[in-house]
Amino acid sequence: MARPDVVLLSVDSLRYDAVFTGRNSVRTRLSGFQKLTHDGVSYDDAWSTASYTVGSMRSILSGCYQWSYEGDPYERDRPHVAEQFAELGYDTAGFHSNPFLLGRNDWDRGFDFYFDGGFEGSGTSAWDFARDVVTTFDVASRVARKVMSLVGQHMGRDVRGTSVPYIPAEKLHERALEWVDGRERPVFLWLHYMDVHNPWYPRDGTVSEDVEKKSLMRSFYKARENPSSVTDADRRRLRTAYRGSVQHFDRKLDSFLDDVERALTDPIVCLTSDHGELLGEGGQYFHPPSVHPKLLKIPLFFSGAGDTPRERPAVSTIDVLPTLVSMAGGDAVSDVDGIDLSTDDTAERREIFAASSDEVRVISDGRNSTHDVSEGEFLSELSQAGREHVENLKASRVDGPRMEVVEDDELDEQLEALGYKQ
Repeated sequence: MARPDVVLLSVDSLRYDAVFTGRNSVRTRLSGFQKLTHDGVSYDDAWSTASYTVGSMRSILSGCYQWSYEGDPYERDRPHVAEQFAELGYDTAGFHSNPFLLGRNDWDRGFDFYFDGGFEGSGTSAWDFARDVVTTFDVASRVARKVMSLVGQHMGRDVRGTSVPYIPAEKLHERALEWVDGRERPVFLWLHYMDVHNPWYPRDGTVSEDVEKKSLMRSFYKARENPSSVTDADRRRLRTAYRGSVQHFDRKLDSFLDDVERALTDPIVCLTSDHGELLGEGGQYFHPPSVHPKLLKIPLFFSGAGDTPRERPAVSTIDVLPTLVSMAGGDAVSDVDGIDLSTDDTAERREIFAASSDEVRVISDGRNSTHDVSEGEFLSELSQAGREHVENLKASRVDGPRMEVVEDDELDEQLEALGYKQ
């Protein structure tokens, strides 16, 4: 019997309550997300393992916590989702435009084809030209960025250029469907989207269409550079722009899901997020190193063929790999921290974890608490396996995204545009 095609979709910076109203009910204006619930399951209590892409995507693609690796983020004796599907006879491909997920840094492991999308490009105005010339010189670069940030805060000028700093969803979809066309073996696709990641823009046909762009840019730069200066009006503007970005992405998702049904065989689709986003909670914005629940609680959907995953108490993105392999008819995956959500074994006590800097969030049996890993009092409340996880976490010193040396002007500009360089 032919195996089903499998599609894994990860959306950067998508928080749970941007998709759900509560009690696992998808918001009415999100028809794409609603389609995922028609023949599948979504989770009301799903959690990422980290507030930053590198850590969380390691967990999604490997089924393991990022601190389970001893120095090497992809130890060769650890599972990897693309390799698992290759062993099952699948053709595998990945598509993204996140500068932290470059194939040259081993993120292409196991994929037959890996698309490293880049920056959509700078604009061509005189302002853009002047900016590019000034930031070319290392001595002036830091000063220039500061000046441009002040211009953004006070003038509402979008100093990052005229194009979005990523490949938009519809372009990734075109490339993915082109790759799928004519293949005879089952396919495993992974697409990682940046459309919900800041910076946000007013989007036609969404709640943000009437937001004035200059005002939004001022609010954006204030939140990025000087959060204490953000007013209630700024906060409302940013939240509206974020919701508009989610609605804008949902339209692209809706169309792609229709294409997937036509192009693939009995497709299994999983959609999740690498982490959420702060929109003023605790006076913070975007996704700083933190275990705040708005950063870690994320949507998680499984739909399509195979044994349908069951509703459960708290689940984690480490469960994605073993569940997808099981839904596709593969054997149980060994040496992972995650579990197969399509099984009905709910009796065993379970703890799941998320970490950033010196903090760990523990979710277990109706409990959801934050702890300083240097303080050991809470360890006595954990299982032996839980205590081992915290000890491994302390040893690994998981402290957020590690900035790589980027010797590529375009990638360097993309990182700055996405808020990773100041």
